[in-house]
Amino acid sequence: MEYAPDGKSRSQKKRESAALQSLGEELARLPHEQLPALALPPELEEALRLLPTINAHEARRRQKQLIGRLMRLLEEDEIMNVQRCLKLFKKTHKI
Repeated sequence: MEYAPDGKSRSQKKRESAALQSLGEELARLPHEQLPALALPPELEEALRLLPTINAHEARRRQKQLIGRLMRLLEEDEIMNVQRCLKLFKKTHKI
């Protein structure tokens, strides 16, 4: 098994990437007015706003991949904050 310099296997990196992409898809389902409260980078916020408007399957898949890539650029504490906010929002609203 090959490991990267950070000690993670390729499979582990793929799992983490898929998890961040799923988190991004959940964020895209939030009402647009909730996104600024998360203090996300402008590129990520724009990508999240755009996802619900895309209907073509392949274009939607590429947009989700872009969101996943932008999510990977966030620091771990930022990701944890986003997860906490999303959990809180789900608790108080029905989405």
